[in-house]
Amino acid sequence: MCTHITRCFGVAAQFQGCRNKMMEMPQLVKDVCHILYFKHLTRLCSVATECVGSLAVDHMLQMMMLQAGVLWHLLLFMFSYDFTLEEGGVERSEEANQQVSFMF
Repeated sequence: MCTHITRCFGVAAQFQGCRNKMMEMPQLVKDVCHILYFKHLTRLCSVATECVGSLAVDHMLQMMMLQAGVLWHLLLFMFSYDFTLEEGGVERSEEANQQVSFMF
């Protein structure tokens, strides 16, 4: 359910009227950022990251997300990314590798 709701907010962020309404609801931005705490829910975190990217189109929403601490969560995801995984030739599966689960 959270995945679908977060996707809905990500799509709604493409429209200026929706972004204006989201700015009136600061708890919404905090809740989207709070989803990133659940690192073991990789698909949900991936959708939340996409939503953050959609919300980041607006400068005011960027500042709200920054104040909510989204940058630190995104940095942790970025530092755990292994760019050599594709080149390594190692067999990988979604169950065995957390990074692969973000790709799918």
